[in-house]
Amino acid sequence: MRFVKTTLGAMAAVLLCGAGPALASTETMLKADVPFAFEVNGRPMPAGKYVVQRDDESPSVLIIRGTNKGNHATALVSTTPDNGQDPAGSRSALAFKRHDNNYSLSSVWQSNGEGFDVNHR
Repeated sequence: MRFVKTTLGAMAAVLLCGAGPALASTETMLKADVPFAFEVNGRPMPAGKYVVQRDDESPSVLIIRGTNKGNHATALVSTTPDNGQDPAGSRSALAFKRHDNNYSLSSVWQSNGEGFDVNHR
């Protein structure tokens, strides 16, 4: 499922996602199917399926991994809590900012009231 929202001239594409099971030293926050290529701190990520995990030892660090066959894209990002409102209501979501025809990951929402802004380098 997808939900698209436009705010203050920047387009945020929000993908509704389902949480998955916890792994050994990481917690799976959500799974997403991103229909477009995007960037995470300048690192190109192709369109496809992704899992977002939180490092148990460093909860402000998120790991974004491609899960499609042939998609081994991985990015680590530092985050800060977002005290705003989940753009997808109470569902898990990824939010992107659009710059021309490029998208960059801007925030990750586990649930309403529990969101994390990506700290850009």
